[in-house]
Amino acid sequence: MFCGRIAIVLAEDTSFYRDRRFIASTFDATAGGVTHEILGVSCRSLPFLAVDEVFSHLCGDRTIRTVGGTLRINGETVTPERYLRLWWSVIGQAWTPSAFTERYGYAAFAVLGGLP
Repeated sequence: MFCGRIAIVLAEDTSFYRDRRFIASTFDATAGGVTHEILGVSCRSLPFLAVDEVFSHLCGDRTIRTVGGTLRINGETVTPERYLRLWWSVIGQAWTPSAFTERYGYAAFAVLGGLP
């Protein structure tokens, strides 16, 4: 199973502003197996994030956890600066949805529903 960071770049017309939007996700190895998190999924909007929003989520949570060693990469501690550099690399090499599906066998799609 893959562990690491993934960014999927969406089509330019995904947002009203026609800026690049990403689905950014992490896959972390834990004692219980591999867990994953889609950045921004806890917000009340679709997690199709502009690059500044990706880094806002990272700096507000995951990067902070690198400081005390709570968040590790491949079992090793990582500095906040290195963690953010890893993400810049991921964003720079973002997958298209079709390439992501072809490589990993998973598809990224949204399920829309009404508010509770």
